[in-house]
Parts: sequence; structure tokens; C-alpha cells
Amino acid sequence: MLGGSWEHDLCGKVLGAIGRRQNYRSSYEVSIGLLKDVRIDVVLEAINSPRLYCQCCFSEANREAEAAIRALSIIPAEAGRLVLVCKDKALANSLLGHLKKADGYKRFHDRISIKLFGDALEHYHKRSDRDWL
Repeated sequence: MLGGSWEHDLCGKVLGAIGRRQNYRSSYEVSIGLLKDVRIDVVLEAINSPRLYCQCCFSEANREAEAAIRALSIIPAEAGRLVLVCKDKALANSLLGHLKKADGYKRFHDRISIKLFGDALEHYHKRSDRDWL
């Protein structure tokens, strides 16, 4: 179980299931960095594809933005992208605003995608094979 609320846990499970449908292998609660001090909720890996580091964002936007920038400073550019899945549109917009103010955002903006948890649930429920991540 992922840390946090039941919604946070559900988000991780849904992302893992979507990833498996898209031929990714999923790992949960992966610690990265030399000190293993950054925890990623879900890491999706596939042959000949960059890794997708997925974070379920259910807390304050400034806290989520700090964690995202810290994670991106550790993840090598060729290794993958960071997918931030937010509980709602208000948090997604606020998170984007905080990210744009962050010092490292200009270096990393092309490696971040922000998605909505509701869209993930809908994609999972429809059992769509199209790429969502």
C-alpha cells in the first residue's frame, strides 16, 4: 500500500494497471537518489521506452512541486519522464503555477506531464488500449 490516503493508494493501483495494459512493468514505492531519499509512487518500465515516474498528488501544491523538482534533479534526462497525477483540476493548476516559479522548472518542463486522477479512473474503467500515460 502506498503511503497516504485510500485515494492515494487507489491512484497508484490504477496507474499500475494502466501501465500494465500499455505493456509496462510496474514497481511501487521506489526510492531513488544516492541517499534513497526521494520516493516515487509508481515506476513504469518497458523495453525500448523511457521510464515513467508517476507521483500521485493529493496534498498541498507547493509540497508536491518541491517533491517533483527534487525528483527531476535526480532522474537522468534519458531515463524518463515524471507524470504527476492530481486529485482535481484546481490542484493541477496550482501545482503548475508552483512549478513555473521553481528555479529548476525551465530545465525540466519538457519531462513533466500533469494529469487528472479522474481521467485515469475513466481510462481504466473504459479498458481503453490507447496510450494514456
